[in-house]
Amino acid sequence: MTEHMFLSGLYFGKCALAAAGQDDHLAAQKVRIHACRRDDGGYAGNEVYPSHLLYTYSAVQLAILYNQPELLDADALEAFVWSRLLPSGAYYGNDPSDTDTRFSYCALATLALVDKLQPEAINVRQAGEFVLACQNDDGGFGLRPGCESHAGQTFCCVAALQLCGLLEKANHDTLKGFLLRRQQADGGFNGRPEKASDGCYAWWVLATMAILGPSVLGAIDKAAAIKALFRLQTPAGGFSPRPDESPDLFHTHFAIAALGVLGHESVAPMDPCFCVPRTALQRYRRSLDQTQATTTDAS
Repeated sequence: MTEHMFLSGLYFGKCALAAAGQDDHLAAQKVRIHACRRDDGGYAGNEVYPSHLLYTYSAVQLAILYNQPELLDADALEAFVWSRLLPSGAYYGNDPSDTDTRFSYCALATLALVDKLQPEAINVRQAGEFVLACQNDDGGFGLRPGCESHAGQTFCCVAALQLCGLLEKANHDTLKGFLLRRQQADGGFNGRPEKASDGCYAWWVLATMAILGPSVLGAIDKAAAIKALFRLQTPAGGFSPRPDESPDLFHTHFAIAALGVLGHESVAPMDPCFCVPRTALQRYRRSLDQTQATTTDAS
């Protein structure tokens, strides 16, 4: 049931370990990244599947966590990402009928992390305008224009707009209200009105607030949020979606990442836009600069 998403699963595990100060694990698994690359320049979720924007972004995040920018072919990645852009400005994962603002975020974040994002480019502006059209009257964003607001999609849209330089065009007042209403009486966060809180939404909401600025993030009840997250840690060590449920890699990763955004002492500070530890991102960018300099000198 999960073999098709191995690459994202590896990212969830590797990132959670890195954020918790256990970054020396899963070293042998990086060889699988190469096996997931496809001839079109993108990456699949596992070795026998087609390329997909979601797993392509996971491959880039893994290159950051392993500090190996040489794992990536930036030109091939750029060509792959633009091949998934439709005339409407929407992106699709691997089927043109399946557009989703998650894919807009994955595409723009991939380009940014391999130094191929040009905010002034026409196609970047086109992608950003599509994302802007997905904001609703309640301040949140949906997966396409007119679709219901959702905290996960709202993160994807706000991060995408930040990357393409269009975040100031969003309605910040209603957006802040939508985000603040996601914290529930138990201190946790939900994705939509009338839903129970869920550990992963702590990341989607808190990271979005962090992108918008410290004053927005500071408006939530931080102590209650931290207590709510630790109530999700199970005797097995992982984090579950809700108390008394089973833990999984997805929720463990995002719960730990949320603690990093909140500045908890047990977790490394997280970059709110790319969901990797800030130290890992800084190290990767230094390595990327060195790799690019070496390539330039050789040419």
